[in-house]
Amino acid sequence: MPTRSLIKMEKTNTTCYDWTKFRQSDVYENIVSRWEDMLEDTSLKEQAYQQYLQEHPAVFLTYEECYLVISRLKLSSEYETDFVAVKEL
Repeated sequence: MPTRSLIKMEKTNTTCYDWTKFRQSDVYENIVSRWEDMLEDTSLKEQAYQQYLQEHPAVFLTYEECYLVISRLKLSSEYETDFVAVKEL
């Protein structure tokens, strides 16, 4: 019986991961748990949240049609985004 960690599937000489099982993995659970802990920590500044989301965009900022997340995209000398999720049309 597989554990809650990501399941490796052996194929020829490469290792592939079954990413459809990612949301049931310990890795995913730990990332979300750490985020919830951060939200309860009132001493953290916005930069800490920005950095964590930047390190884990696939967990928080993507969706099925999204294949790229850009952090801090400059829009002008005065404006920049927190994140932009790119969607293929």
